[in-house]
Amino acid sequence: MSVLAIGYSGNKRVEYRNFVREIINDLPKNSKVIDVFGGSGLIAINVKRDRPDLIVTLNDFDNFLSDEYMEINDIKKRIYEDLKNADLHASDRKCENVELLQKIILSHIKNVTSKRVIRDVIRDFMFSSKDACGNIDINNYVNDLLYIRKIPEKYVKIYDNAIIYFEASKKIDNIIHCDYSNINLCEYDLIILDPPYLNSSQKQYNKEMFFSVADTINIIQQIPTDRKFILFNQNHKDIIKIFEILHVKVIKENKTLRSMCHNTLRDDWAFYCVRLSGKCEISTS
Repeated sequence: MSVLAIGYSGNKRVEYRNFVREIINDLPKNSKVIDVFGGSGLIAINVKRDRPDLIVTLNDFDNFLSDEYMEINDIKKRIYEDLKNADLHASDRKCENVELLQKIILSHIKNVTSKRVIRDVIRDFMFSSKDACGNIDINNYVNDLLYIRKIPEKYVKIYDNAIIYFEASKKIDNIIHCDYSNINLCEYDLIILDPPYLNSSQKQYNKEMFFSVADTINIIQQIPTDRKFILFNQNHKDIIKIFEILHVKVIKENKTLRSMCHNTLRDDWAFYCVRLSGKCEISTS
């Protein structure tokens, strides 16, 4: 079965297909699963689709799967239809007619008041590193609208997939919106952790703060003894050392090669673990 997914930086489509799905399929009926750092909701959506008998909770901290999600996709669809009609094409280089590109985009967002909607629409038309680093100035962005990062002819299919994805999200049993530190992990049989990676240079957690080594230690220390969890990370050496200190046993692990930019790859690691008894508490204050 294919994995339901949308375009989203750092989504776990490959990891779900090659690693998480097998673990999910082995869970007893009515097991409680939580995706603590939900992102786009990919893992929770697919867990619920593959195993409807499980009780799935998604922590949608940034309220990604709100009604604004479909508004964003509707605006993008109309923009890409206009780009197609104007014979403007996707390219790694600047658009051949920047002035027309900017005119088309602005015509569709001039009456939009939501900063989130504006930000998520215009990011498709900016240099990818500016988007990834969270450096979008919502009050002064016009001169950064220089690129067409998706193929206009294919966006209708992307939009249709977004509708299917959004409808699938409504089948999740519980969607919460809170800081990870306020979640009682004792309530769950399997805990899925996909926090922004250690030593990340990008402000990925709500685009407001870095997720540090101390944060990673804190979230692992919240996991109850003998409870199983899945953790994603790109720094194998550091996370293994943390596991050793916190008495975490790795049941199995998986490596995925991720493309960072042209001709550059990095490792993404997924760990299926259990927190052992005799835990060691580390002060991170």
